[in-house]
Amino acid sequence: MINKAATKYTYSIIFVLLIAISNLTHAQVIVNDVKEANGQQYVISGPDPYVIFNPKSTDDQHGRALIIDLGEDIKNKPLELFFESDNDVFNPHYKLSFVANHFPSALLIPDGVDISASTRLRLDINQCSECAVDFKNVPSLKYDLTGLTLIEPERVQNGLNTLSENNLVIPRDDWRLNSLNGVISSFEISGSDPYLVTPPLSISTDQLWAAYFKLKAPRTKELWTTFDLFYQTEQHLFMSKASSSIRIASDVGGAVEFAIPLDFLSKEQPSATMLERLRLDIPNLSGQWAIIDAKLIHQNNANDFGGIVPSQLIHNKRQKAQGWGLLKKILRNITSDLGFTIAYFFLVVLTFVFFVRAYCSNK
Repeated sequence: MINKAATKYTYSIIFVLLIAISNLTHAQVIVNDVKEANGQQYVISGPDPYVIFNPKSTDDQHGRALIIDLGEDIKNKPLELFFESDNDVFNPHYKLSFVANHFPSALLIPDGVDISASTRLRLDINQCSECAVDFKNVPSLKYDLTGLTLIEPERVQNGLNTLSENNLVIPRDDWRLNSLNGVISSFEISGSDPYLVTPPLSISTDQLWAAYFKLKAPRTKELWTTFDLFYQTEQHLFMSKASSSIRIASDVGGAVEFAIPLDFLSKEQPSATMLERLRLDIPNLSGQWAIIDAKLIHQNNANDFGGIVPSQLIHNKRQKAQGWGLLKKILRNITSDLGFTIAYFFLVVLTFVFFVRAYCSNK
């Protein structure tokens, strides 16, 4: 009797363990730079932590939000949810970027984004070293949002658009204005940091040549006015290392027109494949402002707009390599064409051999 009871007890424990392992595997198909601490507690152990999981659904209808609970250490940390993949290779052009200041939270799925069809999702945890992560609750899709703490994604990338030769007129709705009162067709400065942010663009940088702006600006007694353009790509948010500054003469009678080349985005290292948004910082001049026109210019139309590129233009580029990064870039360039590198090496050796022979024969 004791042996039978012990056997049943052992089987029960094994069955419970199998269920637990199955549930954890369901949530954690692939884990990178995350190590197990104890049970379902994990600790970030490397520079690129993420978990790939199969989303569960608590409703019969398509989920409108993803319920996430990662523990106290992950609060206020930048998170990214990738939702389009091919054999677990996730496309960087399909992701939601967000921050949760409370767990559990419900990440609101924007219109036009359907993660219900995804068999797997990848959740990346950024700017977190040796943080504890809790995977006991599998992220689940939910339709009924009653009583949930909702968070909206800060960035939505839902594919990549190509730039046609007709250029792209940037839509006039959904611009974000900072330290400004009004709308883009008529606004005034109301604070110390005036700038405008375009709506999401998601444009391929492959054929992009420049950003073009035409503004109505207040008259000023200053000889020069300064504008700063920040560009956001799939690799970075707005920052000073990814910006351009221009100075233009102020004697323009209230009209300002300029084009700022951005063709280097597709050529720099590391190159950017997507331009997400633009931010235009304007001079702090009191009076009436307006965005008359804003476009992205195709490379084939560079000659049409080349005459309005400011002569005083400074590009700040984040791709500049230093130290070990510079050495790796040199080695990468040297080995990019292996056939040429080998032929060039033998040519150098051959030249050296002939030089030595010629030198020895003349002695």
